[in-house]
Amino acid sequence: MFFKNNSATIDVLIKNSIEQVHFPYMPYCTYISEEEKVDFYNALPTDRDKEKIEVLVNNSTDLIRRMKIEYQFKKFFINYPLIGVFVYHTE
Repeated sequence: MFFKNNSATIDVLIKNSIEQVHFPYMPYCTYISEEEKVDFYNALPTDRDKEKIEVLVNNSTDLIRRMKIEYQFKKFFINYPLIGVFVYHTE
């Protein structure tokens, strides 16, 4: 069950055959908002595969960076919950 909940697959064309490649989620992969997911997917062109891959590669670096930062913040606020209270309730 752990592997099923913490991994994903991607279909890859290898020697004219579609193969499924399994890979684990990195811990920071769950720290992405629905809004960021939607924005990321909406930025992908749907008509040309080569252009889609270029956009994925170019935009994924920034998205991964933001997820890592959010992950570090969450870890920090778990260790220092009082600071987290002030940060999240200062509107």
